[in-house]
Amino acid sequence: MGAVEDKARELTKRLDEIQEEAKSLAETMPGLLRSLDEKVREAEIMIKKRRKVLNER
Repeated sequence: MGAVEDKARELTKRLDEIQEEAKSLAETMPGLLRSLDEKVREAEIMIKKRRKVLNER
């Protein structure tokens, strides 16, 4: 039974690591999404300006 118990311990340890990763992602995700939204807005503004310049030609 030692091998089964070792495997169970190993899997439990890995589950704990995954939970920590998920917790960390949950904490950082809102900030990342805000940053991404800002970049998308900046890109949209640049596209509009570029279209305006191209239409003026």
